[in-house]
Amino acid sequence: IQRERVQLELADSARWRYLWAMTVTVASDVEEFLRDQVRLGVCSDASQLFNDVLRSIRGQQQKPFETTADLTNMYGSSTVNLPASLLLWSAGGLAGRPALRDAGADLARTLLVVQALVGPVKLLAHRERPDGTNHLSFPSGHTANAFAMARLVHLRHGRAWGMPLYALGALTAAGRLEDDRHYLSDVVMGSAVGVVAANCAVWGFAENPRLSVAPLPGGRGLSLAWAL
Repeated sequence: IQRERVQLELADSARWRYLWAMTVTVASDVEEFLRDQVRLGVCSDASQLFNDVLRSIRGQQQKPFETTADLTNMYGSSTVNLPASLLLWSAGGLAGRPALRDAGADLARTLLVVQALVGPVKLLAHRERPDGTNHLSFPSGHTANAFAMARLVHLRHGRAWGMPLYALGALTAAGRLEDDRHYLSDVVMGSAVGVVAANCAVWGFAENPRLSVAPLPGGRGLSLAWAL
């Protein structure tokens, strides 16, 4: 009995070694295939397939996010939400409402960090948009803004308040895909950048007294200060 048990254990060990070797071999083959495809330009972006399928669906039926896209495009736009945060900040200060002022300051800091992260990456990536309008596709700034605001509310007020805004962020991403402004990987990276930006704004800027952001006189912009 003891000898049979040892033989079974050896057989099991050999079987697992064989399966592991086969897994490594298949993984290597897949990696080499994908590398060849990237070199040939056949599969330069895995999300391209997703967008091709999405375009095909668009040709067959009405856009599922057509109703919400206009709203979420405005919600995720820096030309809308950044001035709104400054207005909230200023209104809180003028009205003597510290909570309102601090909320505006949090939002402005977060959106500024988003711009600091997204802008340089867009220029470096130089990825053409699916609609061909420019080369600022990667990552999605609208999605980054939307998820940054969701993460900020989550951190400050809890998950129950943050979840609806995460859903709004997902709608923003879907709208950008449907409008042919971004690839799937653009909005996925945008959502990650937004979460990171909010974390930096709350855990870095807001909780570090040496770092401060303040509006310039006349509402012409913002100043970033570092106290040594």
